Amino acid sequence: MLTIFRDLFRYRLEFRIGIILTGFIVLFAALSFFSPYPPQDSFVVPPDIPPSWGHWFGTTSRGQDVFWQLTFAIRNTMLFGFAVAILSRLISIAIGMWSGYKGGLVDRALMSVNDTFSCLARSRLAVRRSCG
Repeated sequence: MLTIFRDLFRYRLEFRIGIILTGFIVLFAALSFFSPYPPQDSFVVPPDIPPSWGHWFGTTSRGQDVFWQLTFAIRNTMLFGFAVAILSRLISIAIGMWSGYKGGLVDRALMSVNDTFSCLARSRLAVRRSCG
């Protein structure tokens, strides 16, 4: 497993870029735990300050530091994305197990829905590859 990761990182530029971008996003999300300001409070810093060394992205008209607000937004977005991914996997596993248990018409109906989405995904991938 480690050799696969190392080879992907070494030979695939897209993988390297993706890992670096993911690292920045995780870093921003982790920085939200070290924020000097609560995310819901207003007027904790002077309003409408342009970007500077003290406030990297400036401040809003409500007196909130944009950098720290961004870290909270990224953290919340990541948590929401992980929750949706886990929940969708649990639902799909439950439906698949129920379909396999019931069999017959239920299994055929759900498999035809699954095959339809698989065909759509494959045709989209084929169009993407042929277009460059």
